[in-house]
Amino acid sequence: MFLHNEQAARYGSYYADIRPKQADLFFCLRTRGICYLADFRRPYT
Repeated sequence: MFLHNEQAARYGSYYADIRPKQADLFFCLRTRGICYLADFRRPYT
């Protein structure tokens, strides 16, 4: 087995509660990312 049962249960989740600062950094779009995504925007999105 690749993962132990305990590891599989935690897979895809944070080990502990995330702090607000961590969430801010994770979901932050910088100018380069915003410009990149702007090319994919359509009037209906």
